[in-house]
Amino acid sequence: MAATTANQTTANVTTDNNATGPAQAAETAAASQPSDDDSDVSMDDSDMSDRSDFTDDLWVPPESSYLSGEILRASPTGVIYDLCTAAELKKFVNDRRLQDPYPQGVTLKYFYLRELEKADESLSFRFMDLPAEMRLLTYRQLLVHHNNGQGPVGHLHPQILRTCKMVHAEAKEVLYDDNTFCAFFSVCQGGDVTHRLARVHGESMVGHCGHMKYYRIPRAIEDYPELFRRIARLKITLDYECYDESENGDEYDPALLNYPLWGLASFLMDGHRLKRLHLELILPDGLTDQDYETTLFPLRRLSNIKTLTVTDNVPSRIVQKLKSDLRSSEPAFNSLRHWKLLDDEANAQMELFTSVHPGYEEDYGEDFLSASMEDLSFQSTVPYMWKQKCFNSRLEERFIAQLSMLREALQGLQAVEIKKLIEAVLEKRAALKAYNEVSDDGRLAEAMSCAKDSNLFGKAVLNEEGDEWSDDEEPDEEPTVEKPAVSGPSDKPPSTAEEGDPQGTNKPGAEVTPHPTLTSSQIDAIFDEWVPPRSPSPEL
Repeated sequence: MAATTANQTTANVTTDNNATGPAQAAETAAASQPSDDDSDVSMDDSDMSDRSDFTDDLWVPPESSYLSGEILRASPTGVIYDLCTAAELKKFVNDRRLQDPYPQGVTLKYFYLRELEKADESLSFRFMDLPAEMRLLTYRQLLVHHNNGQGPVGHLHPQILRTCKMVHAEAKEVLYDDNTFCAFFSVCQGGDVTHRLARVHGESMVGHCGHMKYYRIPRAIEDYPELFRRIARLKITLDYECYDESENGDEYDPALLNYPLWGLASFLMDGHRLKRLHLELILPDGLTDQDYETTLFPLRRLSNIKTLTVTDNVPSRIVQKLKSDLRSSEPAFNSLRHWKLLDDEANAQMELFTSVHPGYEEDYGEDFLSASMEDLSFQSTVPYMWKQKCFNSRLEERFIAQLSMLREALQGLQAVEIKKLIEAVLEKRAALKAYNEVSDDGRLAEAMSCAKDSNLFGKAVLNEEGDEWSDDEEPDEEPTVEKPAVSGPSDKPPSTAEEGDPQGTNKPGAEVTPHPTLTSSQIDAIFDEWVPPRSPSPEL
């Protein structure tokens, strides 16, 4: 009966609210305080029979002790709380997970009304109580860029992903599936100058001659963000411009745009979720089918991409071949990834060799490296043509064969044996360190300091006549002696030493004397002064 009465009065309530406006309707929705005399009164189903004598202006009958003299109020759901019993209001409170003022069973209708109206006027609500369809609509409103990734991104609100794990799990699918991520590669060529621009996921880098991010091979495979493996839609823009108006399509170099596509495709070959791929080509007129095929060849190595759209006058034969390769489920050989891994190992081997022989160029000459060590070098294994020519199917087979040669050279170095030798050296060094921590009293360090102060380690070298000179002197030339200028005749030789300056080095025009050479007797004398005398050992 409560539902029937509510339906009969809903139209009048709606008309009254529209007449008064939202602000006045909110004022009339305030609950009045109960009187002291009626604090213990509760409503039950029998009270519903007295509600049929309502007037057209929706006044509560005088016998009501709850909202006497107040206009009936409708909730946002269309339910009139005044026409509901206390038990019904209690159920509303529990269903909306509000705080029950009387959980023990005592029902006072006024307090339930106050809780429900407070919740209706609040701007916050439980988001997870919404149906999944409404939550997805909210995620799309907050996270989807409707201009295909172009333009400002200030209206997006990715902060919702940090709310909780459940929201993150639901919203990230919308973020990566419904947005179109962009990769933009541009080449501006004029004369001998080539400018390259790459913009991936809003990040831009500008450089010259390919020494920049996303263009360096094979390191470009490390430049792309990991989120590109989770996206479902990707737009690739290739732009080629020429400053020299006299140049035409005959001067087009496919390698300038082939290399960034090679790096991007090799990155995605290790795992992706792409479903849609859109290509926008801004290329000069007059290109041949071979130019298009060579430029787009790296993308043919991708797989499991269902939809491809191309914006340009690309020959239909090239587009159909590209679509067929993209829809294939067979993975291609990732030659660029293998190149990078082998090159990293080769560089590590070279670094190990130079650390073991830090002065090999001085001791053995620059050509000391053997043929097998030269094979570790990138320049000798991969020809220079890979820096100048583009990547296509014919050259890929040759390139893979060269990678196999590099792998053989690396395997021939017997890294396992090298590792064992290094571990043996470290083991001996650890044993020496452990012994020094127990028995070393600093004597070795003291001996080294004393030997350095006494020039004990100066090398004595014999010349052809059997004379000695120190390593500070030049063995091939006689020391030149510059005599001081004499103002007048004098029979005395110039003084070479005075008190406080025995060598005479501080006087202008002093005679230069060679550094004294330590003989074996002088070395013995130094040791006799420094080494304390030992007690004679007992006779056996």
